[in-house]
Amino acid sequence: MIVSHDFHFAYIRPPRTASGTITKALSIYKCQGIEGEFPHQTVWKPEFNSYFTFISVRNPFPRMVSLWKIMTADETKLLDWIDEVVRQHGKLSFHDYVLHPAMQPELRRRCCYMYALDAPRINAVVHYENLRQELHHLPFVRRPLELGEKHKSEYSRPWWEEYDDATIEHVRSLWIEDFAAYGYSDRFEDAIK
Repeated sequence: MIVSHDFHFAYIRPPRTASGTITKALSIYKCQGIEGEFPHQTVWKPEFNSYFTFISVRNPFPRMVSLWKIMTADETKLLDWIDEVVRQHGKLSFHDYVLHPAMQPELRRRCCYMYALDAPRINAVVHYENLRQELHHLPFVRRPLELGEKHKSEYSRPWWEEYDDATIEHVRSLWIEDFAAYGYSDRFEDAIK
Protein backbone atom coordinates (compact mmCIF):
# COMPACT_ATOMS: atom_id res chain seq x y z
CA MET A 1 0.00 0.00 0.00
CA ILE A 2 1.22 3.50 -0.72
CA VAL A 3 -0.10 6.88 0.34
CA SER A 4 0.50 10.49 -0.57
CA HIS A 5 -0.08 12.80 2.37
CA ASP A 6 0.41 15.85 0.14
CA PHE A 7 -2.21 14.73 -2.39
CA HIS A 8 -4.42 12.84 0.08
CA PHE A 9 -4.71 9.48 -1.63
CA ALA A 10 -4.15 5.86 -0.66
CA TYR A 11 -3.40 3.17 -3.23
CA ILE A 12 -4.17 -0.46 -2.42
CA ARG A 13 -1.87 -2.50 -4.61
CA PRO A 14 -2.49 -6.25 -4.90
CA PRO A 15 0.34 -8.06 -6.70
CA ARG A 16 0.14 -8.83 -10.43
CA THR A 17 -2.27 -5.95 -11.13
CA ALA A 18 0.33 -3.57 -12.64
CA SER A 19 1.03 -2.41 -9.08
CA GLY A 20 4.74 -1.86 -9.75
CA THR A 21 4.04 0.20 -12.87
CA ILE A 22 1.41 2.26 -11.07
CA THR A 23 3.61 2.81 -8.01
CA LYS A 24 6.47 4.02 -10.20
CA ALA A 25 4.14 6.38 -12.12
CA LEU A 26 2.72 7.79 -8.87
CA SER A 27 6.16 8.55 -7.43
CA ILE A 28 5.79 12.15 -8.66
CA TYR A 29 3.15 12.58 -5.93
CA LYS A 30 5.59 12.13 -3.03
CA CYS A 31 4.29 8.70 -2.12
CA GLN A 32 5.26 6.74 0.94
CA GLY A 33 5.14 2.97 1.18
CA ILE A 34 3.20 1.59 4.12
CA GLU A 35 4.53 -1.91 4.72
CA GLY A 36 2.93 -4.71 6.66
CA GLU A 37 4.21 -8.15 7.49
CA PHE A 38 4.06 -9.23 3.84
CA PRO A 39 4.57 -7.28 0.59
CA HIS A 40 1.54 -5.46 -0.82
CA GLN A 41 -0.33 -5.76 2.47
CA THR A 42 -2.90 -3.07 3.22
CA VAL A 43 -2.09 -1.34 6.49
CA TRP A 44 -4.94 1.07 7.09
CA LYS A 45 -4.57 3.92 9.56
CA PRO A 46 -7.34 6.29 10.73
CA GLU A 47 -5.43 9.25 9.25
CA PHE A 48 -6.18 7.83 5.76
CA ASN A 49 -9.97 7.85 6.28
CA SER A 50 -10.41 11.14 4.41
CA TYR A 51 -8.04 10.18 1.58
CA PHE A 52 -9.17 9.27 -1.92
CA THR A 53 -8.70 5.50 -1.97
CA PHE A 54 -8.25 3.35 -5.03
CA ILE A 55 -7.23 -0.20 -5.86
CA SER A 56 -5.80 -1.87 -8.96
CA VAL A 57 -7.35 -5.17 -9.99
CA ARG A 58 -7.02 -7.74 -12.78
CA ASN A 59 -9.23 -10.42 -14.22
CA PRO A 60 -8.82 -13.38 -11.84
CA PHE A 61 -8.18 -15.97 -14.56
CA PRO A 62 -5.03 -14.45 -16.12
CA ARG A 63 -3.95 -13.04 -12.75
CA MET A 64 -3.81 -16.52 -11.20
CA VAL A 65 -1.51 -17.70 -14.01
CA SER A 66 0.65 -14.61 -13.48
CA LEU A 67 0.93 -15.37 -9.75
CA TRP A 68 1.87 -18.97 -10.50
CA LYS A 69 4.54 -17.90 -12.99
CA ILE A 70 6.12 -15.37 -10.65
CA MET A 71 5.89 -17.69 -7.64
CA THR A 72 7.55 -20.60 -9.40
CA ALA A 73 10.05 -18.57 -11.44
CA ASP A 74 11.71 -16.95 -8.44
CA GLU A 75 13.08 -19.56 -6.07
CA THR A 76 13.38 -17.02 -3.25
CA LYS A 77 9.57 -16.75 -3.20
CA LEU A 78 8.85 -20.48 -3.00
CA LEU A 79 6.97 -21.76 -0.02
CA ASP A 80 8.57 -24.80 1.62
CA TRP A 81 6.16 -27.34 0.13
CA ILE A 82 6.48 -25.81 -3.34
CA ASP A 83 10.24 -26.00 -3.03
CA GLU A 84 9.96 -29.71 -2.22
CA VAL A 85 7.72 -30.39 -5.25
CA VAL A 86 10.07 -28.46 -7.52
CA ARG A 87 13.07 -30.42 -6.23
CA GLN A 88 11.30 -33.74 -6.80
CA HIS A 89 9.61 -33.04 -10.13
CA GLY A 90 11.54 -30.15 -11.65
CA LYS A 91 8.56 -27.80 -11.71
CA LEU A 92 5.16 -27.14 -10.20
CA SER A 93 2.29 -27.36 -12.64
CA PHE A 94 -0.39 -24.71 -12.67
CA HIS A 95 -2.95 -27.39 -11.80
CA ASP A 96 -1.00 -28.41 -8.69
CA TYR A 97 -0.38 -24.80 -7.70
CA VAL A 98 -4.09 -23.91 -7.83
CA LEU A 99 -5.48 -27.09 -6.28
CA HIS A 100 -2.86 -28.13 -3.72
CA PRO A 101 -4.47 -28.04 -0.23
CA ALA A 102 -1.44 -26.38 1.33
CA MET A 103 -1.70 -23.50 -1.12
CA GLN A 104 -5.31 -22.57 -0.38
CA PRO A 105 -4.77 -20.06 2.46
CA GLU A 106 -2.09 -18.27 0.42
CA LEU A 107 -4.24 -18.10 -2.71
CA ARG A 108 -7.31 -16.97 -0.77
CA ARG A 109 -5.27 -14.15 0.77
CA ARG A 110 -4.21 -13.08 -2.73
CA CYS A 111 -7.78 -12.27 -3.83
CA CYS A 112 -7.80 -8.53 -4.68
CA TYR A 113 -10.92 -8.07 -2.61
CA MET A 114 -9.06 -9.24 0.52
CA TYR A 115 -6.53 -6.41 0.16
CA ALA A 116 -9.36 -3.87 0.36
CA LEU A 117 -11.12 -5.20 3.45
CA ASP A 118 -9.46 -2.83 5.91
CA ALA A 119 -10.22 0.31 3.91
CA PRO A 120 -13.49 1.99 4.94
CA ARG A 121 -14.33 2.59 1.26
CA ILE A 122 -12.89 2.35 -2.24
CA ASN A 123 -13.41 5.48 -4.35
CA ALA A 124 -12.09 4.06 -7.60
CA VAL A 125 -11.03 0.79 -9.19
CA VAL A 126 -8.28 0.73 -11.80
CA HIS A 127 -8.60 -2.36 -13.97
CA TYR A 128 -5.40 -3.79 -15.41
CA GLU A 129 -7.20 -4.24 -18.71
CA ASN A 130 -7.99 -0.47 -18.91
CA LEU A 131 -5.00 0.80 -16.98
CA ARG A 132 -4.11 3.87 -19.03
CA GLN A 133 -7.63 5.23 -19.31
CA GLU A 134 -8.73 4.61 -15.72
CA LEU A 135 -5.52 5.76 -14.05
CA HIS A 136 -5.63 9.08 -15.87
CA HIS A 137 -9.18 9.71 -14.66
CA LEU A 138 -8.23 9.70 -10.98
CA PRO A 139 -9.02 13.14 -9.51
CA PHE A 140 -5.48 14.00 -8.39
CA VAL A 141 -3.89 13.21 -11.78
CA ARG A 142 -3.36 16.55 -13.49
CA ARG A 143 -1.10 15.47 -16.37
CA PRO A 144 -0.42 12.20 -18.19
CA LEU A 145 1.54 9.71 -16.11
CA GLU A 146 4.56 7.92 -17.52
CA LEU A 147 3.56 4.26 -17.54
CA GLY A 148 6.02 2.76 -19.99
CA GLU A 149 5.12 -0.39 -21.88
CA LYS A 150 3.38 -3.40 -20.38
CA HIS A 151 5.81 -6.11 -19.43
CA LYS A 152 6.08 -8.78 -22.07
CA SER A 153 6.14 -12.23 -20.60
CA GLU A 154 8.98 -14.51 -21.58
CA TYR A 155 6.52 -17.33 -21.14
CA SER A 156 5.61 -18.71 -24.55
CA ARG A 157 2.19 -20.26 -23.88
CA PRO A 158 -0.98 -18.18 -23.71
CA TRP A 159 -2.24 -18.02 -20.11
CA TRP A 160 -5.57 -19.75 -20.92
CA GLU A 161 -3.79 -22.92 -22.04
CA GLU A 162 -2.81 -23.61 -18.42
CA TYR A 163 -6.43 -24.12 -17.37
CA ASP A 164 -8.50 -27.28 -17.18
CA ASP A 165 -12.07 -27.66 -15.93
CA ALA A 166 -10.97 -28.17 -12.32
CA THR A 167 -8.75 -25.07 -12.19
CA ILE A 168 -11.39 -22.91 -13.91
CA GLU A 169 -13.98 -23.87 -11.35
CA HIS A 170 -11.59 -23.50 -8.43
CA VAL A 171 -10.43 -20.00 -9.38
CA ARG A 172 -14.04 -19.02 -9.99
CA SER A 173 -15.03 -20.07 -6.45
CA LEU A 174 -11.79 -19.08 -4.66
CA TRP A 175 -11.87 -15.49 -5.91
CA ILE A 176 -15.64 -15.10 -6.23
CA GLU A 177 -15.51 -11.63 -4.67
CA ASP A 178 -13.15 -10.34 -7.37
CA PHE A 179 -15.59 -11.36 -10.08
CA ALA A 180 -18.53 -9.78 -8.27
CA ALA A 181 -16.94 -6.62 -6.85
CA TYR A 182 -14.88 -5.54 -9.84
CA GLY A 183 -17.17 -6.28 -12.75
CA TYR A 184 -15.46 -9.35 -14.18
CA SER A 185 -17.48 -12.12 -15.78
CA ASP A 186 -16.89 -15.51 -14.21
CA ARG A 187 -17.25 -17.10 -17.63
CA PHE A 188 -13.81 -18.29 -18.63
CA GLU A 189 -14.55 -17.64 -22.31
CA ASP A 190 -15.09 -13.93 -21.58
CA ALA A 191 -11.61 -13.59 -20.10
CA ILE A 192 -9.98 -14.91 -23.26
CA LYS A 193 -11.58 -12.28 -25.53
